[in-house]
Amino acid sequence: MARSVADPGPVDSAAAPDGGGRRRLPRWRAAMSNHTWRLLDVDGANTLRDVAADFDPDVNPAYPANSPWHGNSGPPAMMKSWNGMGWRSDANEMFGFLLGGHGNYGGNEGYRIRLDAEAPAWTMTGYPSGAKGTASLGFDRAREWLFADGRPRAMHVHDYLLYCPYDDSYLVMGGNSPWAASWTRASRRVWQMDPDSGRYTLRATHASQANHDHCGACWDSASEVAWVLSDAGGPGISRFDPADDSFVSMGLGATDTHNFSSTLVYDPVRDVVLVFGRSMASAFRVYGKRGGAVTSLYTPGRIVGTPPSRPDLYGPAVAYIPQCDRFVVWSQSGTVYPRTDFYVLTPPRSDPLEGTWTWSRHQPVAANTVSPSAAQANGTYGRMVWSSTLEAIMLVNDIDEYFYAYAIDGGML
Repeated sequence: MARSVADPGPVDSAAAPDGGGRRRLPRWRAAMSNHTWRLLDVDGANTLRDVAADFDPDVNPAYPANSPWHGNSGPPAMMKSWNGMGWRSDANEMFGFLLGGHGNYGGNEGYRIRLDAEAPAWTMTGYPSGAKGTASLGFDRAREWLFADGRPRAMHVHDYLLYCPYDDSYLVMGGNSPWAASWTRASRRVWQMDPDSGRYTLRATHASQANHDHCGACWDSASEVAWVLSDAGGPGISRFDPADDSFVSMGLGATDTHNFSSTLVYDPVRDVVLVFGRSMASAFRVYGKRGGAVTSLYTPGRIVGTPPSRPDLYGPAVAYIPQCDRFVVWSQSGTVYPRTDFYVLTPPRSDPLEGTWTWSRHQPVAANTVSPSAAQANGTYGRMVWSSTLEAIMLVNDIDEYFYAYAIDGGML
């Protein structure tokens, strides 16, 4: 059994130009004032709970009881338990799969949503192992990261979900704590999911299998590779090349204790990789590049302003806005600034090592009346993104909640 969901395409979306060739914003975005928040509870929108496999009688063989893959937390764990989302910017599509881990949730179905729609709505993609009409859920006891049907178990994916434009693939670059398994058997594997059929393909395996992966990955558009970070004791930062599915450690960051629950972002202007985390001086560090290799790791020598607080850097929500060449970090904890606010990191125009990086605060206009809900205690990661076509930051915090949008006209803060 495989439930496929057709791509909604450009109909009623910002991807469709108007008669003058300009991007046509959905009505909910066109009605927003600059530098204000909005909850997208528009007619026809839904929450992830509305389509979750556990609550679908055509999918859950035990319905209305808990599914075989329910775990001790059920579908809420897909956002509560150290899980972010992936982002396909060219389609304004957020997606997630293998969301769960530990004893929390085991479903290996996927979900996606087009955020440029008039009514953004989640759909389930693929199906969970053990779904109605398939073999009963079983475990591969020799390979703790797999179910008996050979498909991977859900895990804590942190910031490892990634869209790869090189070959149009949806990937998870790592993770830890496969469901109902020893958490030290997390494995460092690259899985690809076909979002229509639910078929999984193992793309690569790193030589180091026992390390806990609590960090993230990012796509490097210049070198057309993905950079993948592990915890201290792992291989540090590694390069995944989709051209040949090679996975190579760069030999940097392997002993760095600052990596836990961090977020990676590629800087296309300075051609470096930034890692944001709660134990780092001034909130971030920089991996310098030379061609297709990472060759240095450093904290810039000149950083001014007030960086995000430690609670705002646990699984931080970070986005790069190319129009204004700024990085934004959401004040997810609300402990220093309100949850309506952002920390803004302005990079130097020249040398990222010697130039000045500046932290500042961004607030919505006084007329703003909406504030995002509380972030999950275990981080936000990729559930906050920047959409250049919508000219908005998009954020979701819970499977029971709609998205929030923050308007930034022209991408200018």
